[in-house]
Amino acid sequence: MRYLLSSIIVIHGLIHLMGFAKAFGYAELPQITRYLSKGMGILWLLTTLFFLITAISFVLRKDFWWMSGLIAVILSQTLIFLSWESSKFGSIANIIILLSCLVGYSTTSFKRTYQHDVSQILSSNLTPTEEILTEKDIKDLPALVQNYIRLSGSLGKPKVKNFKIEFDGKIRKNTDSAWMKFSSEQYNSITQNVRLFSWMPS
Repeated sequence: MRYLLSSIIVIHGLIHLMGFAKAFGYAELPQITRYLSKGMGILWLLTTLFFLITAISFVLRKDFWWMSGLIAVILSQTLIFLSWESSKFGSIANIIILLSCLVGYSTTSFKRTYQHDVSQILSSNLTPTEEILTEKDIKDLPALVQNYIRLSGSLGKPKVKNFKIEFDGKIRKNTDSAWMKFSSEQYNSITQNVRLFSWMPS
């Protein structure tokens, strides 16, 4: 899906070179019926550049990709409105890219919130604990859990205040759908009873 969307962005962006070529006389392009000045031609070229930047940053998973995409869509749709009869079908691609940018914005916003919350957890647990884990602390736990803690060598050591887990896996929505690989991380704070979880497709 990532490469499909990036291909749509690239192709749609390159199509805007037609306006640039028309304005500077590099091609006749009778399908573009409106007269285009060189200033307009530069705008068509600039739109192409923004779409290419969007596609590259999207493939590289850069957080800012949706911002350049939004600028490209605004420029593109403005140019399409000015040459509506010959360019109106480009609005379909712009709608697809715009919706993707909105998803990208929400994902980036969630990621920033997650990173902020993780920073809050870590900053509140900077001071090493002086409490030692003893048999008294685990006496009310199930026998199997007690045995696991003993075997892990945790008794007699400082109590854990927070920890991080990273793992890779595959998920699918039902038995008929294809597996999707993902990577995830989880931050757990024992003192604050907080668990933060984030994942993304691999």
